[in-house]
Amino acid sequence: MSTVIRRAALPALAAGAYAALVRPRLLRWGATAEESAAVYPGDDLVQDATAQSTMAVSLPAPPEEVWPWLVQMGCGRGGWYSWDLLDHGGRPSADRIHLEWQETALGDHLPTVPGGGSCFLVEMLDKPRTLILRADLELPSGRPFDPRGPRPKAYTDGIWAFHLRSLPDGGTRLVVRTRGRGSPAMADRLVAWLFGEPAHFIMQHRQFRNLRRRVSGDGGGRGPSGQRLRSAARACGKRRNGRRNSTKANVGDWIIVRGHQVGEPARKALVLDIHGTDGTPPYVVEWDDGHVSTYFPAADAVVEAHAATGRPS
Repeated sequence: MSTVIRRAALPALAAGAYAALVRPRLLRWGATAEESAAVYPGDDLVQDATAQSTMAVSLPAPPEEVWPWLVQMGCGRGGWYSWDLLDHGGRPSADRIHLEWQETALGDHLPTVPGGGSCFLVEMLDKPRTLILRADLELPSGRPFDPRGPRPKAYTDGIWAFHLRSLPDGGTRLVVRTRGRGSPAMADRLVAWLFGEPAHFIMQHRQFRNLRRRVSGDGGGRGPSGQRLRSAARACGKRRNGRRNSTKANVGDWIIVRGHQVGEPARKALVLDIHGTDGTPPYVVEWDDGHVSTYFPAADAVVEAHAATGRPS
């Protein structure tokens, strides 16, 4: 009888030790007590969350140089900077800034798996402070659903939020918060407790490590990302067809992006705001289809000077 009791007690003791000693550390890895207790923009997107984690890291580059790495995330894009074999089909995550993936805008879908079978929705975008990705999935199909409408009987609903703030030494404090809920509630909590939370810790810890490697370097924390952004901006600065240097623009100018295939029309974007210095990118632009995004011109873009109400030739 005593042997049976001991065998039954061991799993219970192990579960209790995990819940009391290990799990709280996983959910708050790297974060201070104040960061863990803080309320962040977008927390209210998931009401009555049954799961929440707050992890944090200090990175040796300013938010403006960390941000481009985050907005190019996605399977088939820049990757997730974590365990690529698990979350990027074995394809290495990007080790440089790709200007073609810097136009991420509200409402965009970022594939989470090869083939785009499931996606994160860009729910909140406040450059360079807040990026919130959301996933609302019906279970067991994994199909997305609209959280504003009726909810499926079985679902999972959650956000993956990146919050950046400047540090006195010129670096960035990156706080990553997840919040989630699901139904059936008991099954959702059990799966999160046994699998979801440990898996997130493993993947997020790896992402922090790889982001640090990508943004770190000599030069007072300016890092490779800043050097590459500046180099790319200079590369876009060649004059073509008598048009203005494509890395210099004023509010009201038009950016023309030529098509990449025969017969493909050029895209046009109106410059609404300039985040660089002396007319340099990045720019906030309104595209000819009406959507607004932050844009780093690539080599296929030129700038034409026009009045704010004018049209490009």
